[in-house]
Amino acid sequence: MRQAAIQNELNGRPELTKTEDLITGGFEGMFRDNIRIVRSQQALHALLDTFVKTVLTCLPEPSRDSEPQAIARAKDRYHRLIKTAGQTMSGNAHAALQDLVGHGPN
Repeated sequence: MRQAAIQNELNGRPELTKTEDLITGGFEGMFRDNIRIVRSQQALHALLDTFVKTVLTCLPEPSRDSEPQAIARAKDRYHRLIKTAGQTMSGNAHAALQDLVGHGPN
């Protein structure tokens, strides 16, 4: 009897193999989803990197006289950008878009 129980464990019980197959399939699906997410993040990073390099290359430097005003405006735009990104991440994309274009509440 003991030998039969050991043999059953070594061969696997049918009900367990079905469960193991379901679990394995679930893990394989999650693995594929994770690969898609990583690729999407890599593409987004590359797009953002290219955009930032283009903007920084094409924008002229402000004159010395207008530099403090340009810095103040840039800080304001930065804070609006961060606020808008936070709203977008929390699912309030419409309000975020209105704030970004300057039509929403400040």
